[in-house]
Amino acid sequence: MTTTRAIDVGHGNTKFTTADGEFEFGCKVFPSIAPQPRNSLGMTGGVLSAGEFIEVEIDGASYVVGRDSETAESSSTMRLMDAEYSLSNIYMALVRGALYYMKTPKIDMLVLGLPLTTFESHREKLRERMVGGHTIPNPHLKANPGAPAKMSVQVANVRICHSQLEHSLITAYRDGCTTR
Repeated sequence: MTTTRAIDVGHGNTKFTTADGEFEFGCKVFPSIAPQPRNSLGMTGGVLSAGEFIEVEIDGASYVVGRDSETAESSSTMRLMDAEYSLSNIYMALVRGALYYMKTPKIDMLVLGLPLTTFESHREKLRERMVGGHTIPNPHLKANPGAPAKMSVQVANVRICHSQLEHSLITAYRDGCTTR
C-alpha cells in the first residue's frame, strides 16, 4: 500500500493529513510557531506530557512545535514572514512536527504547498530538502516506554503544489494534485 500525506505550512497554522487505517483519513492542525526552548527537553526524548508539543532539532538548533507550542517556555515565539520562509529551519521544524503527528515511519509521496510568489524559485530546493530521512521524537514512546527516543521518517517522493488564496492544500491532496 502506498502512503501519501500532505502538509501545508502556513504563516498562521500548519495543516496536515493523517490516516488511522486503510479508509480512515483526517486532517489536523497546530500553530505555525516554532520557538527555541530555553531548556532542552532532551531528557524526555523531545516529548513533554504537560502540553501538546514536542522538541525537534534542525541543523543543531532545537525548536518547540505542536498544538500548545505558544505556551511552551521559550526565548522567542516570533513568526517568520519573509520570502525565504519555506527554506528556513522554522519551516522544517514545523514539517517535522507534522511528521511526528502522522506517526508513520515511511511516506511514499509527501504533498507540500508553496505560495505562487515563491513557487517557481523555491519548489526544487524544497523538494530536495524534504526527500530522505527526517529524525523526530518517537511518537510511539508514550505507549511503549521501551521504544527508542527518536524515529526516522523516510520520505521517498515529494510533490510541490502552488496554493492560492482560499485554496486548500488538503483539497488538492484529496482530489489529486496535478501540478508538478
